[in-house]
Amino acid sequence: MKKIIFSLFLVSISILVSCSSNDSNDDINPNTINNTDTSLIIGKWNMTEYRIDNMRTLIESSLGNGVNISSILGKDFTTTITFSENPNNVVSSGSHTVIFTPDTSNVDEQFEVQEQTFNVNGEWSLIENQLTFITTDNSNPNLIATVTELTDKILKFTVEINEVRNPEEGVTTTQTGTAVYSFTKE
Repeated sequence: MKKIIFSLFLVSISILVSCSSNDSNDDINPNTINNTDTSLIIGKWNMTEYRIDNMRTLIESSLGNGVNISSILGKDFTTTITFSENPNNVVSSGSHTVIFTPDTSNVDEQFEVQEQTFNVNGEWSLIENQLTFITTDNSNPNLIATVTELTDKILKFTVEINEVRNPEEGVTTTQTGTAVYSFTKE
């Protein structure tokens, strides 16, 4: 059981750049995010929060199926992202530690993994509240985020997770949840 949960943890932390968008505009302040003013995002941003609450993992195998609800919390942030314009480039650097907490009745453990990165090197676009990271690394897909707050000092966005993987022969996992990212401007 511990091997399966740890495998799920490793799969869970790899979802940082393999997600789809959230089209909800409910939490957006229309005065801070619009089609014409993207100047607020330009600059270097330091990660201050990363979390996934209530991440649902469906495990399907020949031995049976199961569902795990877990959470992921970041700490020890040195992660930064820098946005420039003309052209709209984005570069990330640094790392952070993630703590994976499975919510299962028979396991009372946390797993901690250091040196996790937020890889978003390439181009960016911001239209309304949709922030798109267009990666130049072919191994990472584009990342679409929903900006929930953007001021001259704060950037917050969410990424909807809907990931299907095969971590082991005969095992399929489907993970869903919402990742929350917060940054402050240098």
